[in-house]
Amino acid sequence: VEEKRDLEKAVKCYKKCLSLNPTNNEAGAMLSDIYRTQGKWKENLDFLTDVTQQTRAIPGRNSKNNSNNWALLRLGMHYLACENFSLAIQNLQSAIRSDSYNINAWECLADAYAARGSYNSALKAYDKILKLRNDFKQISTETVEDSLYAELQIATIKHKLGHFSDAILNLKEILQ
Repeated sequence: VEEKRDLEKAVKCYKKCLSLNPTNNEAGAMLSDIYRTQGKWKENLDFLTDVTQQTRAIPGRNSKNNSNNWALLRLGMHYLACENFSLAIQNLQSAIRSDSYNINAWECLADAYAARGSYNSALKAYDKILKLRNDFKQISTETVEDSLYAELQIATIKHKLGHFSDAILNLKEILQ
């Protein structure tokens, strides 16, 4: 009960913050995350749609300088959770056009392709995740997340496509 009151208070604070500074990406992302956590799908959809439409309406704004990439990613995740794969893919592609190094966006895009049955596109997206993670490992001293999920999904898709020997090989590599 107390946690629910704290979340309600947080929602009010984030809304107030956004009314004072509509470009506060952190407040927007946190508000969206709270809506998702609470299962407030309609409120989240309305909020994210408003944010992305406002960004698209700014003259001279193109997808490369989109400061609301977080909203495109979350909107894509929303549509993925609601099994609206076409809209999920559209929004996730926009997020990737804005930030082609966003591994989370690539992973969600790959999941949306796989869920829709576009397995070849999903394989390409999962391969891109592996490449990005490998590139990050080479240029960064920070710990890079393991790519186990992408590797497992690649093996699963190869199995679905009937490429059994490739799938087995991928799974053996994961186990090593």
